[in-house]
Amino acid sequence: MDPNAEKIVEPLRQSVKEQGDLVRKLKDENAPEIDVHKAVNELKARKKRLEDKILDLAPKSETIDRVKLEDLLKRRFFYDQSFAIYGGVTGLYDFGPMGCAIKSNFLHEWRKHFVLEEQMLEVDCVMLTPEPVLKASGHVDRFADYMVKDTVNGECFRADHLIKAHLEKISSDKKASQQLKDECETITTQLDGMTLAEMTAILRKFNMKSPVTNNELTDPIPFNLMFQTSIGPAGNIKGFLRPETAQGIFVNFKRLLEFNQGRLPFAAAQIGNSFRNEISPRSGLIRVREFTMAEIEHFVDAIIAPYKCSVLPLSANDDFRSFTRQLSVALTQLGVSHRVDDGAGSIGRRYARTDEIAIPFGITVDFDSLKQPHSATLRERDSMLQIRAPIDELPTIVKDLAEGRRTWNDVVAAFPRFEQQESTAGKTEE
Repeated sequence: MDPNAEKIVEPLRQSVKEQGDLVRKLKDENAPEIDVHKAVNELKARKKRLEDKILDLAPKSETIDRVKLEDLLKRRFFYDQSFAIYGGVTGLYDFGPMGCAIKSNFLHEWRKHFVLEEQMLEVDCVMLTPEPVLKASGHVDRFADYMVKDTVNGECFRADHLIKAHLEKISSDKKASQQLKDECETITTQLDGMTLAEMTAILRKFNMKSPVTNNELTDPIPFNLMFQTSIGPAGNIKGFLRPETAQGIFVNFKRLLEFNQGRLPFAAAQIGNSFRNEISPRSGLIRVREFTMAEIEHFVDAIIAPYKCSVLPLSANDDFRSFTRQLSVALTQLGVSHRVDDGAGSIGRRYARTDEIAIPFGITVDFDSLKQPHSATLRERDSMLQIRAPIDELPTIVKDLAEGRRTWNDVVAAFPRFEQQESTAGKTEE
């Protein structure tokens, strides 16, 4: 962008920055939801004004005639509509030799950059997915867009796209007042989060009709975008063609974790086709019903807790205090968040207290800690297994566990198991 154009858009950039700062401030201060919502909508409106101005100021030589480009790509068979000799199906495309070559090169570079260079774990999962998987992920209930129909010929339109196109047409009318233009712009920025009732109200307020026939439209209805099918000859197993590749990665998380020797973090990648039954795919290759996805899921340290470790003296015995203090100081120096629980109650009750607030590891100072060489037990919340290790090593062990440099299995293999205290705790509880 040339300097003169940059001067024109700079105030708009600053306006977007100021509104973004305001949104962050409101969220940090836990402001009322309605105030945050208004601020976010204003931020979207300012961003749109900035984007529109940048496009308006762009040199004409930078614009591309999309119709001519698509015509060229089809003539040279980079791609074309599927089943064209039978009339074709909207939203389905075949790649020709040139298109396949470009796609292959792109995926090769993607795999090289992400999977190989970053040592990601790659999977290739089936596209046919049983209903329970997508029910659990929320796709069966919520993977939908709002749709309206032409009341005469039944042609379907995606409601938000139709509303946006209609309001943009109104705003472009020279007779439209500034107040009307501002209202249209505000509605457009809010479309993504609108409810069914809100969309219906806007359709009726502006008396929107079919953009093709000018016929009346139905009220919006939710339309699930997944292709439904049945699995097996009896048709008893309900399934869908996957709408994205993520579920195959998620359902194989346990196997991937085992393959990665139980270590977090790691990333998993998958390249494959997905399917979405788009309501009105009218944007060439931008919005289609079958497409290739290259997707990555990052799995970070599963220990998300207010504290990484608790320090528990077995009882109120004064002899335990120096060791409790030593452990607390060492954990602090290593940057490990922890909690000392030397309150009343048996060790079993205190284990239960720390488990309730999701503290993954617990160090217990007991009578054996008083003997040379000084040691203490380390307990893992989920398995409730305990090991005994030297007191001066335990803070580093916990830090390594919390940061994913060691797994609990590594620790169990390296130190002797300890079982007496857990059983003693059970007897105390009884």
